Amino acid sequence: MPHNQENILHSWDIKAMHTPISDLFEVKPRIYWLDLLTSCILGWVLFFISLKVETFTFSFWSSLLLAAFAFYRALSFIHELAHLRKNAVPGFHTSWMLLIGIPLMLPTFLYEGIHT
Repeated sequence: MPHNQENILHSWDIKAMHTPISDLFEVKPRIYWLDLLTSCILGWVLFFISLKVETFTFSFWSSLLLAAFAFYRALSFIHELAHLRKNAVPGFHTSWMLLIGIPLMLPTFLYEGIHT
């Protein structure tokens, strides 16, 4: 890194930059639950629709693709679980494991040890 960039980085006041956005780091259980449950409901409903419609039709592929996106969204919470304080969102870890982690064979212990 060039010398000028090092001076700029050291002159920044990290605490002053963090203050205006500190509310964004607050854990809001309502948002976590709403996001997880919406993603799970969409994912599972669309997945079961893809099982019921005729294979290789537009309905099949569209429901399967949308289910994949919903499951991907729900799976991304594994990263949040690695950073959440215990009981910051009561019951969230267990619910995630039951709704997403175990059925999709991606329990949190496969991620937490590596990430943290």
